[in-house]
Amino acid sequence: ATSNDKRALEEQLSSLRAELDGMREQHQKYQEEQSKLFAEVGKIHLNDTLSSKEQGRTQVEAAERKAQVAEEKAEAFQSELRRLQRELQDVQASSLRERQAADERASGKML
Repeated sequence: ATSNDKRALEEQLSSLRAELDGMREQHQKYQEEQSKLFAEVGKIHLNDTLSSKEQGRTQVEAAERKAQVAEEKAEAFQSELRRLQRELQDVQASSLRERQAADERASGKML
């Protein structure tokens, strides 16, 4: 592999790592949001016995829908994270093969 090929692979690898880090941060935010929403659902369930049952039920349903959406977003992020990890592994494997091929060519020229 030429130095340009190597540089391109390293840039791609760096870009994928940065994207992966961003995805991890976003996933962490979704998990925190989900935890807050589940806590909110818990509080509403407690308040349900104190306030009117119908109003409390409406609040619970809305909070549960929010929690469900947050969970779906987290699952979608997990899926995207796995896809990026596979892509990163592919790039790393390709980079390794390029290095090995370059090393073999270099050692072949030395003989």
